[in-house]
Amino acid sequence: MISSKYRKFIYFLNSLFIFNFIFAYEKVPFPLIIDTDAAIDDWPAVLYALNQKTQSDLLGITISATGEAHCKPAQKNIADLIYLSGREKEFIPVTCGDSVPLDGFHTFPNEWRITSDSLFGVKIPSNPTPHILTKHSVEWMHETLNNSKKPIVFLTIGPLTNVGQLIKKYPDDIKKIKRIYIMGGALKVKGNLNVPNITENLKNKYAEWNIWIDPLSAKIVFNSSIPLSIVPLDATNQVRVTRDFLKQLKSQIHSKSAKFYADILDRNLDFIDSGEYYFWDVLSAASMYMPFCTEKKVNLDVVTKFDLSKSGEEQMKSFGKNFSLVFSQFEGNMQNRHPYEQIESGRTIEKVDKDKKLEHEICFKVDGDVFKDHFIKALNNSKE
Repeated sequence: MISSKYRKFIYFLNSLFIFNFIFAYEKVPFPLIIDTDAAIDDWPAVLYALNQKTQSDLLGITISATGEAHCKPAQKNIADLIYLSGREKEFIPVTCGDSVPLDGFHTFPNEWRITSDSLFGVKIPSNPTPHILTKHSVEWMHETLNNSKKPIVFLTIGPLTNVGQLIKKYPDDIKKIKRIYIMGGALKVKGNLNVPNITENLKNKYAEWNIWIDPLSAKIVFNSSIPLSIVPLDATNQVRVTRDFLKQLKSQIHSKSAKFYADILDRNLDFIDSGEYYFWDVLSAASMYMPFCTEKKVNLDVVTKFDLSKSGEEQMKSFGKNFSLVFSQFEGNMQNRHPYEQIESGRTIEKVDKDKKLEHEICFKVDGDVFKDHFIKALNNSKE
């Protein structure tokens, strides 16, 4: 049997000499902003990045409150994860953005939002000195970009609301962003909106959640001139969370971060057994640091069709009883908002760019075994 260390070495050699296109990763220490919706797949991704202290300078973490967790609990949970990782003495601010997308009425199911707010009931110590700021995420991003001596790398692992707003409000900030790593989209595989007994009323079979929640923001980001490295479902579908992985993780717990993630997985055995739980955000975070992905260059866009035959209230009701929290989410935010068409809006599509000015790097093939081995070691803050 080939050892994981040797397999990793062979894969790295292949990445240098065989594959012509290796997904961009940051080869030197870099300044980093994480934009997250603080959900189950985000927590290990954030902990993973926090443990990459020598590889990246984490300037701050912004909350995309259009995602799974609400603003205040998300900020507290992220601040507590900073404490869990042992980096509470550093100034790593946590800010929050808008709770509604740029347009439309899309949201996550009630249960997912509640469990994201509560960390599935897993208890972790509270950060005694949290750096939770009242400043809006977009304003903090703008200020941080303009104060940085180097272009900043972004990792977006939730809806793209904050970044879309940033580009729309401060277009000159584009040149200050080195690259955005995005977990989002689906190209040659089906979307992941349809979950039995939860989202059966959603008709879209093509979209991925992060893009579907705020299609307009995603469209703005995809059509900007910022270099993008995108990890779609095509890649994440290749690396499933399994009971075997949980067993492997439990056999190698040497940190509070690893123990926390094992506890989260123990609370989600049904999710694991469903076969629909993948390393979405963690894989995207890891792609910044290691050459896990083989890439292809594709120019992407997002479908943003509206259905003006329905009112916002009618569309929100059509999502079903599992989305009833949407009414409080959009309370006071109904004006000048348009219901999206529900068959294709939020779908990620390829488009022809004759000048090849906006080609995006798309991760389409992953070495899952190398990734999992690296992730567990990184979660334990171990040397490779």
